[in-house]
Amino acid sequence: MEIVEVETIEPGRRSLSKLLRDAKYVALVAVDAETARTAMNRFMATDSVEIERERKGKIKRIDISPYVIEAEVRENGSTVLRLPAAEDRVAVAFTLALPPSGGVRATEVLRAAFGEAAHDAWVVRTEFVIDS
Repeated sequence: MEIVEVETIEPGRRSLSKLLRDAKYVALVAVDAETARTAMNRFMATDSVEIERERKGKIKRIDISPYVIEAEVRENGSTVLRLPAAEDRVAVAFTLALPPSGGVRATEVLRAAFGEAAHDAWVVRTEFVIDS
């Protein structure tokens, strides 16, 4: 990891968690490229994608589609993350919004888009986008 800049945060300034706007991810999914493209195109074209979350014994339905800003299927996963063991996986890059009220987990997006194939996906957060 390369450190680009270090800055002292003065008292009273917004915290880092409140400055975070988006998070970028790459997931390596064990499906072929055409299946990945079809799944992500369907996901992105759908107006509402609801998931269920359980918290404190209660089930809550959440529409996760507004949190997914963009998604792109890349080819061979081994060339994206330089992992030789990922040759049989397809890389899916996506950006998630990080609103102050809470958002969606990368794994929830993958399960909604890929179903069972998402359970053994490898996910890496590659970048945070910060409001300036």
